[in-house]
Amino acid sequence: MWWPPADRRSPSTSNGFFADNYRVELFDTADAAAPSRTVSARQASLDVRPVGDEQEVWARVAVVDGADGGGAWSDRFRLSLPRPGRLVLDLARQNPRVTNSPDTAFRPIIVGGVSQPSLFEHPSIKEITWATAEFTGQLPSVTAGRRLLFVADLGLKDGATLSDGVRFAVSGNGRDRFEQLVKPDGAWHAVEVDLTDLAGQALSLVLKVHPNAHSAADWAAWAEPRVLLVGPGVVDLPTVVGITALGKEVRGRVTLRWQEKTSDGRLWPQLAGFSGYRVYRGADRGFQPGAANRLGESKTSQFVDATFDGRETYYRVTAAMADGSESPPSEAVQYAP
Repeated sequence: MWWPPADRRSPSTSNGFFADNYRVELFDTADAAAPSRTVSARQASLDVRPVGDEQEVWARVAVVDGADGGGAWSDRFRLSLPRPGRLVLDLARQNPRVTNSPDTAFRPIIVGGVSQPSLFEHPSIKEITWATAEFTGQLPSVTAGRRLLFVADLGLKDGATLSDGVRFAVSGNGRDRFEQLVKPDGAWHAVEVDLTDLAGQALSLVLKVHPNAHSAADWAAWAEPRVLLVGPGVVDLPTVVGITALGKEVRGRVTLRWQEKTSDGRLWPQLAGFSGYRVYRGADRGFQPGAANRLGESKTSQFVDATFDGRETYYRVTAAMADGSESPPSEAVQYAP
């Protein structure tokens, strides 16, 4: 979470600048008498992780050591905590296909004094219609007891007092799966949409917003939109790191190598369920791995692209698991002959 000092819900020093130190109290409910835990922050942000099955907490913040020597507690505000699970698709890594919303972009959005990285959409001011952002990807197969969920927090940006509300909706592979009217109430609203019936398929996921009677100040935000694999034994996976791409003297061959060490310092072959690596090729740095651009698989930390066509290209690598899921994709590595 992050708090701006000038916001009505947030503490500040007497001169309006950030303090040197903050104290944060976290509560299990909005009206809990005592905090469940208290932490300190050296800057105006704090990474709050769930304890056990927590999905939300309430927080308040106070300046401990600032220009005014201390300050009063802020109002309590609600925090949605990360949903436990394995990341399947991070929509923030994509450039969606957009209609009727020229301002659509990923940016930090503040709702109720709480900033989250979000997809911002604003319905068209020319007509009352849906604004859409379409994302694509490949969903893994799932075993019994596990589910695929689209998760996000919904809200209207602080200051949207003229809005009469926005209808948020989600469709997956042409079927409407969720719709909710959100008012400018200064709160993030957590949402989960079940996509398990699409397991093993190529996904077309459309995030839509629609004005009510008018689109004034309909500043709609989807915070941290992503698809997760959840269920028994599912944990998040690190990423593949250290990729290099080297051309060979033989025309049409590029050799890729990467580290066996994961992004968090473990070794891929020693992770339970690890079955190998998958290699993908695209035309630009932001391309998204999918069935259409998968080159092949490797049991070792090396792969040879024998179909290179001589043009500048990019590669990404994932780790494949025995249950059909994959790690988040690596950073793209460029090869230009």
